[in-house]
Amino acid sequence: MTVSADALATELADMRRRLEALERSAQMSRTSIEGGALVVNDDAGSPVLTVGRQASGTYAVAALEGGQVIANTLDLPEGSITATDIQDGSISTPKLAANAITADKISADALDARTIRGNTIIGAQITGSTVTAGTGGEIVLDADGLFITNPDDNAQYIGLSYTDSEMGVGINLGPGLEHSGEFPSPLYAQAAAIHATVTGDYTDDPDGRYSPTLRIAAPYVWQYPKPPTGIAYSLMLLESGDDEGGDPKISLVTNIVDVYGRLVVSGRDVGKGLVASAMATSSSAAIGTTATVVNSTSVTLKAGRAYRLDFVTGLSSSAAGNLAFFAVYHGSKILGEGFRFRTEASPVMDGSFTRYIRNNTAADVTAALEIRLQASAGTVTAYANTGQPRGFVLHDVGLAADYSFATSV
Repeated sequence: MTVSADALATELADMRRRLEALERSAQMSRTSIEGGALVVNDDAGSPVLTVGRQASGTYAVAALEGGQVIANTLDLPEGSITATDIQDGSISTPKLAANAITADKISADALDARTIRGNTIIGAQITGSTVTAGTGGEIVLDADGLFITNPDDNAQYIGLSYTDSEMGVGINLGPGLEHSGEFPSPLYAQAAAIHATVTGDYTDDPDGRYSPTLRIAAPYVWQYPKPPTGIAYSLMLLESGDDEGGDPKISLVTNIVDVYGRLVVSGRDVGKGLVASAMATSSSAAIGTTATVVNSTSVTLKAGRAYRLDFVTGLSSSAAGNLAFFAVYHGSKILGEGFRFRTEASPVMDGSFTRYIRNNTAADVTAALEIRLQASAGTVTAYANTGQPRGFVLHDVGLAADYSFATSV
């Protein structure tokens, strides 16, 4: 069949019009993939996305190596993101902008002990000034430390904070509440408290390890406590009573207990212990009827304090029946005299005595504390040797007001 040139030109023009119309028309106005997936490749022809059915049988838009899925809004059902889905380092500061998570995005009770576990939040992951929760029962983490307040919002708190370069980091307790009852309230009114509560059934534990006991130890040791041979640590146990009739008690395990100031037991000052002593290991010279100092040392009697003086010596004399007279002086003040002991010549007799003295003035008094000896006739000797020293010891025994019978300076 012969086609004229005019007919061929007309045919070509018609095909051009139809092709141009096809190119200008919408393409794939409606299509679907049944049970399959569409793979998207990058410029190099490598797959970066799959749209549709995944290898797990689920349907999603999934990024492959080099791909990224970006969504302006994300509505995830419960359980969509698990610990295995978010790996360490997945969310960092550039990916989680400031104020990205606010109170309206985390509801009450969204974070609890079950959802925040050890090492979940560390210092390098939370920056800024404060993490708080409420006004009463508040938890505050700021530059001053970590603080937990009382739910009643009454200024009680416990804090872990840095004090200063000398004291370092410590536990700070806010004031407690007023108390009343049979126990003297001034002893613990407004006192902060550390409590040890009952854990377990300690009645069935022969060692009482589960009774409410507060244990403070330095340094830490794992024993409960194993009685130390050389006591290499300090331990205080505040123990409750038990069903076997055991009384509550406080146990101290340490090498030295230093008490600076007053020690009061059941409301009574029990004294501060040894204050001074003056001892000799050889006998005095024979002393006649003139009072002679046989032991002496300088002593400061503190204002408002009482003391017990214990003097020990042996006595011999030039003749049986001679009397030995003792007197106690503090400076020029005589604190006691008339201590008379009958001697029996060469046999050594006991001449020991005790005297109570006090300073009930408002000022300390410093002077020589002396023991003076004289004979009624002939001579007497204050006996001593290395195995039987002669002299006195002076102990602080408490408040001057509690010893009204003592001789005053």
